[in-house]
Amino acid sequence: MCLKNAIAILDAGGKREDLPDPRNFSMDLERNYYEDVQYMELFDPTSLQSDDLPEDVPTIMAILSEEYVNQFQPGQCLTVNATVGIDHLPSRDYIRDTRRILRLDVHSIEEGFSLHED
Repeated sequence: MCLKNAIAILDAGGKREDLPDPRNFSMDLERNYYEDVQYMELFDPTSLQSDDLPEDVPTIMAILSEEYVNQFQPGQCLTVNATVGIDHLPSRDYIRDTRRILRLDVHSIEEGFSLHED
């Protein structure tokens, strides 16, 4: 039960006994859905000095939606169209870890990179 609803009941003259048991809850299956996503680490290939990937290349985490999961291989050159968001760390334990990272919510991907020279 939402705290706002409980306060409204109490403000309307209700008693604590009138509040529903907070342990009596169920999942709303009509509004839940499953979406397959994949985390992908991206970097700008123009930052490379050679074909070798150095240890300190700046990367950003991207989240691929269901239609792109398992469609691409490491090292592929892609143009990613996305919106920037904030996400928790993928390895976060949810107890005391409040760190966040920037992420890209990918909405389309094109193979190839317009500034990349073959």
